[in-house]
Amino acid sequence: MCIRDRPDTGSSAPGFGQGDGGVEDEFAQQTPQQTPAVMRFIQAVLFAVTAGLFGLLTTFLAYQCWVFYVPALRAAIDPGFKPRFPEYTYEVWGQDFDGLNRQEPWVILLVSVLVLVATGKFVLFAAPAKSPTLHQKTD
Repeated sequence: MCIRDRPDTGSSAPGFGQGDGGVEDEFAQQTPQQTPAVMRFIQAVLFAVTAGLFGLLTTFLAYQCWVFYVPALRAAIDPGFKPRFPEYTYEVWGQDFDGLNRQEPWVILLVSVLVLVATGKFVLFAAPAKSPTLHQKTD
């Protein structure tokens, strides 16, 4: 059973001694099976949206690695190789862009990979969370 204090009853200590011993909170007593249907629906929709964006980000990163980062790394290893990047690359970073003379694309790659890993680990492939409890009242 979850107990929450009521509003302040005149205690002078900030955050302590407030309330009248607590009242039962009906929403906090609900188990995950009793969660309102609207909340379960919203969670399911947001999970599906997150999974879709995760898939799009994975696909985008694979494409970018194939057309941008792998040729840039090959040019760094083989000085005789002259990569030709997609046209949008030259529009953004100029005609002298060779894949290694700007830091921005590599920072974008790092941030994208971090977002991908965090989304996968903490949202999509995370173990189901247990229902939080504030205070347990023992009989």
